[in-house]
Amino acid sequence: MYNHLKLKLQNPNFIFCLLAILLPIILPFARRAAPIILISATLLFILNPINKSFIKDNLHLMIQKRFTLAICFFAYATITLFWSPVSLRALNAIAATSLILFCTIVLYSTDLNIRKNHYIYASISLSIASLIIILDLNTGQYLLHLIHNRPESYRYNMVIVSLIIISFIIFKTEVLKRSIWVYVTGLILLLAVFTSESESAKIAFILGYGVSFLSFIIPRRFSIAFFTAGLIAAWLVFIFEPSLLTKTTWIWPSLAEKGHAAERINIWTSYSKFALAGLPFGWGVESTSAVNLTSYGAAIPGILNSSLNAHHPHNNIIQIVAEMGLPGASIVFSASLILVQWAHSCERLRPARAGLSAAIFTVCFISHGFWQVWWWSAVAISCILLKASKKVLTRSKINKI
Repeated sequence: MYNHLKLKLQNPNFIFCLLAILLPIILPFARRAAPIILISATLLFILNPINKSFIKDNLHLMIQKRFTLAICFFAYATITLFWSPVSLRALNAIAATSLILFCTIVLYSTDLNIRKNHYIYASISLSIASLIIILDLNTGQYLLHLIHNRPESYRYNMVIVSLIIISFIIFKTEVLKRSIWVYVTGLILLLAVFTSESESAKIAFILGYGVSFLSFIIPRRFSIAFFTAGLIAAWLVFIFEPSLLTKTTWIWPSLAEKGHAAERINIWTSYSKFALAGLPFGWGVESTSAVNLTSYGAAIPGILNSSLNAHHPHNNIIQIVAEMGLPGASIVFSASLILVQWAHSCERLRPARAGLSAAIFTVCFISHGFWQVWWWSAVAISCILLKASKKVLTRSKINKI
């Protein structure tokens, strides 16, 4: 028994699965744990002598297939350091993001040995994490007071968003199709989402699972057209006329009543003007976090300077156009289309992948900054496990035959 456990602990695939399963429980206590898990699993994989031949034989393929756009993106991002107002901070952001991307590509290229019981453990883990948040938010936030100097309830927003992203692995891959844990976990997560203060999590949950369920009905070609048209519309609206989004408050009046929607739209409107003024090459990476340190804001008429102090535009489209101009925007838009293609590349996994992609786009468009590696790490872990679930579904199908 001991030797069997020791052998498993020496296996980086087992370690990654174990850490990924435990991630939901870890997040309420350490919101930025996902990058540590991703990097640690990659190091274990690279340093394991068993994998040396795999890395040697496949690294050039990984670079050719998946690094082309990334190399162009990070090369231009590095060039913008010459005119970024906060070059050191920008360099840290570029280095951290490129590391997460490298780890994602390495692990995505591996053959993870995931079994059906791993999904059951993951659903239990997600249920426990959701219960922790629900109980803490309804009982005086004792946990937040214990682990944070500033125990505001919004600190769970990051956790809730990550849990939604991770949840698509459990609910939408058909692996646990007849398991009671799917319904139990889904109900607890739903309560956690709507108990939290995160409006972006609520919207991501509704749109993500809405798209996921529609994927069972809508043919693949229409789904691809829907995603592509939605992306084009989002880029046009957010860059040129974000104020049009005030009409969305008619659909969800509570957003307007709480003031979050109006405040967020003001931020988007001001930063979009800032972005357009920086074309064609942008103001430099992380410039959106330092407008108040420069004279840029004062030089652009018709913007609310107070809205430019939000650290980032809370919208990846506006942020990339502002910081990296047309070169960065064209690369990120191309990468978005690749994500759409990936979401539709496996019909059995299309509901899970399409729902996950919709949730990712939703959060990118209304919430987190582009250079936040904790967010991209959670997305990466979900994509890696979804890819591995394809093997589980194939194995299940063979066993039935």
